[in-house]
Amino acid sequence: MLDTINTVSQTIAAIAVVISIIYLAIQTRQAANNQRAMMQSSRAASIGNFLMAAGDPSFSATFAAGCAASPDMDITSARHFAAFSRAQINSLHERFLESREGLMDEQRWRMTRLGLAGFLSAPGHRATFKLWRNVGAPEFVALCDSIIDDLKRSPSPQEATVAQLSDFGATWLDAAAAERAAMQPPVVGTET
Repeated sequence: MLDTINTVSQTIAAIAVVISIIYLAIQTRQAANNQRAMMQSSRAASIGNFLMAAGDPSFSATFAAGCAASPDMDITSARHFAAFSRAQINSLHERFLESREGLMDEQRWRMTRLGLAGFLSAPGHRATFKLWRNVGAPEFVALCDSIIDDLKRSPSPQEATVAQLSDFGATWLDAAAAERAAMQPPVVGTET
């Protein structure tokens, strides 16, 4: 009788351990998914903040001049742009590290790399990168150098489009005009 009770209690204990392990695995997976979602949300917020700041009327002229590395910038505008640009290169560097550590899926990395190419297509951002390069991970610095070399040869159509961030307003107005024209009903009764 004691042997039976002992066997039953060991069986129950073994089942409880298996259930606990399954529960722990589920919790670990949920925690990892939650962490990944928080990181993706943070990246999206960072990109949104960048775009909002670049388009802010109080900064957009400085942003455009800084991207173009205009020699007419005053020291205050140059400092403002350089700090903004430095924050962006730090953010892109962090995304690179997340990708390298497997915390970013391939599609997000492709979009980030395209954004990095757009960032580096602007002379003002390249100047920031050159000043910053000694603090970055060597692999990231090598990637940036490679992108800069590629851009010097010939930007791809996608990279050329992203590169227009410094004049995104004019680019958007052109695209909006094309969309309005595409939706105009054909004029009836005209002969061609």
